[in-house]
Amino acid sequence: MFYNTTFAPAFERERRYKMMKQTFRKKSSEIIWKFKIKVLIFAATFAKRKRQKSSLRDLHNSTSSTSIGEEIFRIDTVKEV
Repeated sequence: MFYNTTFAPAFERERRYKMMKQTFRKKSSEIIWKFKIKVLIFAATFAKRKRQKSSLRDLHNSTSSTSIGEEIFRIDTVKEV
């Protein structure tokens, strides 16, 4: 009887505390992994969009300079005639 009234509640509290701690760690780990996955997906998508924008910008710049070059060539040929 003495054992049940003095030590058992402390052991029970300790057991519950350990279970809660383990559950918290497990859930925290799941949350962290979900966050890491989202960050990796976002980073990959962001990098892909940045490359696409850069490619479009380069394409636009190259077509613009080509058009300007063609205009200069056309003007030069017209002046010579």
